[in-house]
Amino acid sequence: MRCSNCGKDIPFSGTVCPYCKANKQGDQIGWALANVLGFVFGIIGAFIGDAIWGFGGGVAGFIVGFITGVIMGFIQGDKATKNIRAAAQIKAQAAEQTRIDTEAVASRMAYPQQEYEMLASGAYKKCPHCAEVIRSEASVCRFCGRDVAQVDSSKERAI
Repeated sequence: MRCSNCGKDIPFSGTVCPYCKANKQGDQIGWALANVLGFVFGIIGAFIGDAIWGFGGGVAGFIVGFITGVIMGFIQGDKATKNIRAAAQIKAQAAEQTRIDTEAVASRMAYPQQEYEMLASGAYKKCPHCAEVIRSEASVCRFCGRDVAQVDSSKERAI
């Protein structure tokens, strides 16, 4: 059996090419489908050929049916291979997205401690409108775009 990715001869067993590490599950399905369809089409061809032309027609019908079945098996096996590889790619993308999401959650869990340290240093303050951390010298919030200096001064007058 040849690897459909790198073209090298590989053993039929196993699900991964030992050379290029490509998924071979679809290739095995193609071979199995070709054998099964070849045999089924061969039997059907033999019955039809035998009924119409006798024993010689049965043998010819089996051969023609077998060849047709093998060709159909490879065509369907190629479609199955593409579907299996697409599903494996989607699964890998989902796993990567899960990893990215997990890292993002972990970084958000560390954020409150960083935020506390930034506010405690006095160099930063929270925007009273959107609650994002901004520099204490800022007069306009870079997140919501609102004026921060007026709110701070109005709070100081009220106190």
